[in-house]
Amino acid sequence: ITSAAIATGHSTLHLAGAIEDLQSPHGEFRYEVRAAVGDATRALGVKLLERGAVQSRGTLTWKGGADYALAGDLHASGVEYLGAYVQLRNSSAEGTLSLDAKKLELRGLRFSTSIGGGGPCKGSVWPCPTLLAGNIAAAELHGSDLELRGLALGLLGGAFRGQARLDDWQRFNVTGEVSGVDVRQAVAL
Repeated sequence: ITSAAIATGHSTLHLAGAIEDLQSPHGEFRYEVRAAVGDATRALGVKLLERGAVQSRGTLTWKGGADYALAGDLHASGVEYLGAYVQLRNSSAEGTLSLDAKKLELRGLRFSTSIGGGGPCKGSVWPCPTLLAGNIAAAELHGSDLELRGLALGLLGGAFRGQARLDDWQRFNVTGEVSGVDVRQAVAL
């Protein structure tokens, strides 16, 4: 078999390549995936991500057993996170990704989203949506720990540059510098 296609819901995965040496199986494959966020969140048991699509294409190297490495590009569009207090709508992102058994890493990530609160919007203050856009030099996920390095964000007419960590999906730590924020917008929050 030199290629395969798998489809479920609104998602597809195409693989092309070959398994070599059946005594000690390994191989290299080209992949292309188009995943509906809803399909992925149901399969992974992740909550609050509602809509959107993610596409990636690249190379999957399998050295046998659980030893693999995936490297490719990443394009996401129309992604929505609908939490009780923070909501991200019409989010998009582009960058590169690598994945192995130990970590997921995104590099050169450019993104934009509409960020707001979960309550009703009155006037132009929180929880009314505002644009958040920026770059992340590197994002690494190790188990339940997320590290963001080289953050450069634009929000409230200003900028933030720094780093962030989310440990065990519970403890959040941000360090960096804020400049040029529109004080009237910030105080209105």
